[in-house]
Amino acid sequence: MLPSSLRGSYTIYKEDTDSVATWLASTARRCGYSFDLLTTVAKPASQTAPRLKGKARKLAKVAASTKNESLESKQSGTTTYTIAVKDFIPLAEYIAAFQQPPVKVPSSFVRVLDRAITLRRKHNSWFKDADQSSMDDGHNFFLGVLERVRETLKSRLPTDTVDDPMTRFSTSSITKSSDQSHTVNAFAALALEEPSDKFLNTPPPKKATEHPAEVDNNSRYKAERLQKAEEQYLAAHCLLADIDSIRAYIKSLWTMYRDGQIDLHSASITTNTAVELVRHMQEDYDRNFPDHSDYEGLIETLYIAECVSQGQDPDHRQRHHDIINMAMYDLADQIFLTTYAILASLVDVVAPGHIPLYKPGHFGFRDLSTEWSQKSPHDKLQDDKLVLLEAFSGFSAIAKIGCFAEDELIRGVREMAPGKKVPLWLTFAVQNFLDIQHVMGSQASRAIVE
Repeated sequence: MLPSSLRGSYTIYKEDTDSVATWLASTARRCGYSFDLLTTVAKPASQTAPRLKGKARKLAKVAASTKNESLESKQSGTTTYTIAVKDFIPLAEYIAAFQQPPVKVPSSFVRVLDRAITLRRKHNSWFKDADQSSMDDGHNFFLGVLERVRETLKSRLPTDTVDDPMTRFSTSSITKSSDQSHTVNAFAALALEEPSDKFLNTPPPKKATEHPAEVDNNSRYKAERLQKAEEQYLAAHCLLADIDSIRAYIKSLWTMYRDGQIDLHSASITTNTAVELVRHMQEDYDRNFPDHSDYEGLIETLYIAECVSQGQDPDHRQRHHDIINMAMYDLADQIFLTTYAILASLVDVVAPGHIPLYKPGHFGFRDLSTEWSQKSPHDKLQDDKLVLLEAFSGFSAIAKIGCFAEDELIRGVREMAPGKKVPLWLTFAVQNFLDIQHVMGSQASRAIVE
């Protein structure tokens, strides 16, 4: 597990929604709210049950408990309740109406609620642009609930948050600002934010004397998990946005190294740590969505939807040997699609006791006279092929022979095998290697000399 300061934005979002559910449920209960009024949430099918496929698996659920209290577990005398999303608003309304005494909403709760709203709003704007109407409906529902909770509690908010700009923020403004840019980053709207330092919980108000039995310090709460396709797309979108931010930071480090502002040790160690971080983030994603854990399952829908939104056929090829629709090169570069395609083509040449050899110049020579940013998409792809095919021989040799300090990239190459899919984190590691070549240009050999 990652330390709290290095969690992905989707993990933070889940923690935030759990925190919202916890504060709403625990506060309402202390004010005398009866949990008999809550919606029963059915538990998902047991992992020991027969494995279903397709829609049958998505729809399969165990019969709901006869109790309205949705009990998840009992550990050390602690009961965990799952709060349905549709109950967020009734809980907020009850808290807002309570007068014995009126409840004061803590600023920490508002910050977490606003952060969850922000992520949903930005994600929804992407789905509107991508014309994913069915998935957009699900996201709009959850977003509407969160926004309604904030509006309902407005009279109880701290004075410094009542008129926060968040309340005037709209998805249309995001779309409008995005349209003004010639090259739109599909993930630019999402940002990697640090989570709250501790689990949200506020000092309880005075106990309602007519409901003494409702007060239970051994209860815990969490938000309902929406095991639907749109939740997986949200998680994938967040993961790729986080990785895109990390990639940009690593490129900036190597630019600083090239310009003599930092040393080689700092740049290389930080790069390796970034790959390890992405590996852990992918593992978290895999645990949440095991059916979509491979790279192709992760990016397929996002890539196709973005192609359609830009009026492009994802299967179109301008030239016979193109591996993508080159009109979508910028998007493909953002999600490492070209790097993944090259790596996937190398999987079959990896075999025990065999080191693939690529003679320098066999596939052509790099053009280092032109800056990377000035190259055409076709030239960029050709350059990456030349670099990676020749470097892969060295990677394979080190992976098989061994070295005194194995980094994440060599570890990933060592784990490659015919028939085994290339993981996202290894694709990210190789993409970093290529990005370093782009940044360093004709100075690429300097690091080796040092």
